[in-house]
Amino acid sequence: MINGKTLMASITALSLGMGVASTSRAGSYAYAEQTLSNLSLSLTGGTLTAGSVTYGSSDAASLTAQNGSSVSAANSALPPGTDPAQAYVGSPTPPPQNSFTQFATFSTAPPQPTGDAPLTPSAGFARGDALITPGSGIFSTSGITTSNVAETFMTGATHVAGSGTGSWAITASFTVSGALTTGATLNYSTGYSNYIFSSIFNSADGLSGISANANYALDFTLKSSTGLLIGELTPGLLNHSDGTPPNTVGLLLSGTDSGQIHAGLLDGGYTLTITGTEIVQASTSVPEPSSLILMGLAGGIGLGVFTTKRRRKS
Repeated sequence: MINGKTLMASITALSLGMGVASTSRAGSYAYAEQTLSNLSLSLTGGTLTAGSVTYGSSDAASLTAQNGSSVSAANSALPPGTDPAQAYVGSPTPPPQNSFTQFATFSTAPPQPTGDAPLTPSAGFARGDALITPGSGIFSTSGITTSNVAETFMTGATHVAGSGTGSWAITASFTVSGALTTGATLNYSTGYSNYIFSSIFNSADGLSGISANANYALDFTLKSSTGLLIGELTPGLLNHSDGTPPNTVGLLLSGTDSGQIHAGLLDGGYTLTITGTEIVQASTSVPEPSSLILMGLAGGIGLGVFTTKRRRKS
């Protein structure tokens, strides 16, 4: 027969142990940012005549609470479509608009080590932001500058899921003339600065389903003036995904990149769409209260039985 005092003492000890674990709550964090500088287009093997260029940018953020309720924000830039208001949700005071660095602070500068957890803020948030600086234009040698960021932090204390998105799009029309018999080649060149990091931490406190994912992407889509798809390009240096578990070290990259968008263009009209997108998602799952009670009872009974058996042996 299990001693009642022993059982209660075991449950109390287990509850205290669980309480200690919960002081460092499990959480997740995800961040993606990409800045392109001097992004420009050029043509070899023919003459390019620039047409119209339009810009569009948008961002979004959302948080889901433990009770299933959610809050979200989404913004699109008004014409000329280059600078939407930052989308932000969360109780911490938001960072200024067009802050294309981490809002969360860490003990180390990027790239953060595996499993690193934010020092601040103490509460969860999600945000997205984007900016296009047209400069002299996409067809000039100096090109344009783009920046977009997405970031979210889940503590598991009040929110269980968060997401953020920052995106932009450029649509440029042009005409090719005097192309060689083999066709002309459309090229791109750009400087870049990218950082991506996802992390889960303190996952030993009983929370399950913890995950964090981050992604930055740049894509080119070329069509004829009649809408026929000519070609697509996704440059390797300007596209990356990172997901946990397992945790990985943050990836910080910078440099220049160039290449062919499409070769063999004949005389005629074309439309090129360039899109940049950052997406982050983070989640934590909290056990139901009834599950915690059952865990405590099972653990207490097990300890009680173990104590009883030892007394019988002695």
